[in-house]
Amino acid sequence: MEIYEINGKIVKISRSEFLDLFEKKVLELFHVDKNEEIVELGCGIGNKLFFLWKNGFTNLSGVDISENAINLARDMNRIRKCGISFHVADLTKQLPDLEGRRYTRLLALNNSLTIWKKSFRIS
Repeated sequence: MEIYEINGKIVKISRSEFLDLFEKKVLELFHVDKNEEIVELGCGIGNKLFFLWKNGFTNLSGVDISENAINLARDMNRIRKCGISFHVADLTKQLPDLEGRRYTRLLALNNSLTIWKKSFRIS
């Protein structure tokens, strides 16, 4: 059990319960056309992108500095037949060329989850 702030109240719930609430909030925030182009910066092995794909989003891309993480994401992508594109890039040096695609949504949650843990609000 961990302590989180939800709706201005301090609650003690499991990380799993928090992540369930977090995923619901992400879907609320992304109540957009599921065909919009979405890129996640710092995607790691792509869990959030696979979550969005599972919920009907179709034009997804991920970028991470870790070649190992991207290779794992690509392997899972191939097995699941999701059609998500994954790219290795160091975002501190330059933005990657993502096959000339133009994105309407940017997702950058990978490293902020622990920061959000104390201030994340679910309405």
